[in-house]
Amino acid sequence: MTNRIPTILALFILSLAVGLTVVATRSVQVLFTKAAVGTTPKNIRVTNIADTNFTVSYLTDAPVKGSAGIEGQTFFPDDRDTSLSKSAAYNTHYVTIKNLSPATKYRYLVENGTTAYEITTAPAITTAATMAEPIYGTVTKTDGNPAYGAIVYFSPFGGSPVSTYVKANGNFLLPVNNIRTTDLKSYLFLKQNDPETIFVEGGKDGVATVSCLVGKDKPVPNITLGKDVNCSTTPAAQVSPAPLAAATATVTITSPTEGEILTTGLPTFRGKAPINKVVQIEVRSTVVTGSVKADASGNWVWPITKALDPGQHTLTITYLETTGTTKIMTRNFSVKASGTETAILPQTFGTPSATIKTTPTPTLTPKPTIVKPPVTGETENLIILLTAGMFLVTLGLSTIYKAVWIR
Repeated sequence: MTNRIPTILALFILSLAVGLTVVATRSVQVLFTKAAVGTTPKNIRVTNIADTNFTVSYLTDAPVKGSAGIEGQTFFPDDRDTSLSKSAAYNTHYVTIKNLSPATKYRYLVENGTTAYEITTAPAITTAATMAEPIYGTVTKTDGNPAYGAIVYFSPFGGSPVSTYVKANGNFLLPVNNIRTTDLKSYLFLKQNDPETIFVEGGKDGVATVSCLVGKDKPVPNITLGKDVNCSTTPAAQVSPAPLAAATATVTITSPTEGEILTTGLPTFRGKAPINKVVQIEVRSTVVTGSVKADASGNWVWPITKALDPGQHTLTITYLETTGTTKIMTRNFSVKASGTETAILPQTFGTPSATIKTTPTPTLTPKPTIVKPPVTGETENLIILLTAGMFLVTLGLSTIYKAVWIR
């Protein structure tokens, strides 16, 4: 009887363990299934196709860290993050894939996705971009808070789609001067008063559609997710460019100038504004933001705090007029690569350096002869001592052996 109790107990424990294992396995499967559904990318869109970059945007049901990149190459983080190691979790995802070659076919992947997609970058364009002013406005959630991270899409008739995302303060700025035609071979010229549709994707916070006319979108009427906006019936007289021209007389950018090539990645931006006027500043493609107030002389100065990468950049300033209207100014400039600067320097100092090289030569020749003799002498002495030592040891052992053997 005592021998059977442990057996019954063991069978009971084994049955209980099997049952718990089955239940736990099913629970884990359910959890993994839910996680997979929540992190799967959906509504993947490609916009802003240029010769060296393009933008991938998508949604996920659950907040996750997003990224995208070319297959087999380094992935890029969300444009709202500084790096992959410092990424935050979002429902809406907006990633710019950079450093590409013009007119080249690539395969790109989206984080948490299993499918590779193909895309061909645009060819390089030698002509200048158009002078069209950007579309801008404000997007809020239904509770009135800024719709940070909502994605603004614009697909003009005959053009390649472009996009941007809503900043933390609820504002968005959508450049339209570099929109390409559908074949990506040239820039698209938007026609005044042509109908246009702007779509705002807020993910779980809802969407909004704006029906407007070209030229009557600066700014777009305030957008609330979940509600559509119609600004296509606004009288033309209300969107006259005269107020913007008047504003630029008081708020200006004096440095950099349009198209200026800077030799440093840490420039100082300057301009004019009414006394105590606050100017919001944003620099792209290396995203740096800030604000500055004009001093008593009507000057504003903003030294950038994050080094800009070599290449093309856009400086955007946003300010509020006394009438309550938000105005935006942009300035395009570029930063010269450091390698380009160093290649120029030897040409300036080439002649003096050639005359200096001949003088130090005689002083360097005696150094090898000073070090060489001691090394040779020490080696010879060591060999002599070793040979003598071995001879004496052999002689001593031989003498001892003979003495013992004779006895």
